[in-house]
Amino acid sequence: MRAELSAIKPFLITWAVAFLFSSLIVVHFLLNYVAQGKVTDFKFSNQSFAAASSQPQFAKVTTTAVQKPLPPKSAPVSPQPNNQTEANTYARGNCTWYAKSRRPDLPNNLGNAYTWISRARSQGMPTGKEAKVGAIGQSGNHVVYVEKLNPDSTIFISEMNYTSYGKITQRTLPASSFMYIY
Repeated sequence: MRAELSAIKPFLITWAVAFLFSSLIVVHFLLNYVAQGKVTDFKFSNQSFAAASSQPQFAKVTTTAVQKPLPPKSAPVSPQPNNQTEANTYARGNCTWYAKSRRPDLPNNLGNAYTWISRARSQGMPTGKEAKVGAIGQSGNHVVYVEKLNPDSTIFISEMNYTSYGKITQRTLPASSFMYIY
């Protein structure tokens, strides 16, 4: 008996590793679809442990696909001192696209959100630590638009792609959370 088990042990290990790997791939893709907003609801129905059944029944996964609409494209901007005459060239649905759509006077060459302050400063744009209405706030790899200053040193901001791709959200945060482009 021991010899028979040792003969099939490599096969069982290989099968178990392949099963776990393929399960991880399925979970990875499902989580990516959820994170991208392509799947907003999934349900598991499982009756695999019914006492009367001798054959296992596998869990059934039901998904609902939802297309989330993006805001309309921004209109082309008039020529600015930085010679930018194109429309918003940032990737639609991202925080940079939204910030540029709220501030069409900003150039299209500020890069990823984490480079906006340094690149704006290097191009002669005013930047600083003080929040102002209409400023772009930057923290980490995220940019926001300052809608309102509150008397308690907080700001009311609007943003895109904070909770999910392409979604515009609003929140109140400490003004000290960001560096700003004016």
